[in-house]
Amino acid sequence: MADDPKCERGGYLVGTAFPVPADRSVCYRGGSEWVGCNRIHCPSCGAWVRQVERRELGRAPRTREEREWLYENLETAGEPFLIANSQTGSEVTRVYACRCSIEECANRLAIEDLENAWCCTGHPP
Repeated sequence: MADDPKCERGGYLVGTAFPVPADRSVCYRGGSEWVGCNRIHCPSCGAWVRQVERRELGRAPRTREEREWLYENLETAGEPFLIANSQTGSEVTRVYACRCSIEECANRLAIEDLENAWCCTGHPP
């Protein structure tokens, strides 16, 4: 895993205009072929980062229990934490979560620019 290729700039969170490949070997190597990283890990809580499309953040989880619940229920969670409303732009947004952090992205966001500890762990062949 240490020698596996890693995404440029630590990987990217991406909105729905860009793919997040199912193939673990695909990583972003620069240029205009943008892909979201599919091997994001959080060393703070030990969780693999999950993502859900066409949702945006509503009320941010306030407690550890709420963050863990959202992580476990990310694909089915709704209000107050996640909103699916095409009039506010949620159709282009992905929400990413681990057990201790949550982010939303409508375009592209370098993981190394985030304030959490997320990182691309490498993409095995």
